[in-house]
Amino acid sequence: MLLSTANTTDMNKVLTALFLLGAFFGSQSLSAQPDTKYFNLGVGLSTWGIPVFGTVEIPLEFPNQSIVVGGSFRSKRESFNYLGSSSSWRHTIVGLEGGWNYYFDELLDVPSEFDLYGGARLNYYFWSTRLTDTIDGYDETYSGSQGGLGFGLAVGGRYHFKSNKSIFAEVGGGSVLSGGRVGLSFAF
Repeated sequence: MLLSTANTTDMNKVLTALFLLGAFFGSQSLSAQPDTKYFNLGVGLSTWGIPVFGTVEIPLEFPNQSIVVGGSFRSKRESFNYLGSSSSWRHTIVGLEGGWNYYFDELLDVPSEFDLYGGARLNYYFWSTRLTDTIDGYDETYSGSQGGLGFGLAVGGRYHFKSNKSIFAEVGGGSVLSGGRVGLSFAF
């Protein structure tokens, strides 16, 4: 099955919306909890390869809230052999992400070395697939791409083992990164 080409107009609308959302929240005062900006780097859990991702988290003027902006990359190969023929698929997925977190630290009286948060994510994925078939000695190659918008919820926690370094784990749903993610946070 071939994938249809992504609609460029829709993709531009999504990218513009993510940019405006980031610009609006990024222009807010950075005085609330969490009072630190973070660069998050890690790996995710997915049935479509192992996603590698990076995000930036920026605190908002509103108490206990932050925004998250970032991206991910993953690739997966599949091969099938049948009756003297073979097929090889290669999927490449690039994701853009924008989101919001609410920190429950004060509400739940969480110890200062931990953060506990929940939030929402808006994702846009660029997905390309390349298929190579060998049938009766003849090679054929097909390729296609598409894009998709997704919305998901996430719950996570962070443990600060140094003043500027933390580990975190996050679970969520509603996107290609549905399983979750783990990684390191660097305060800046």
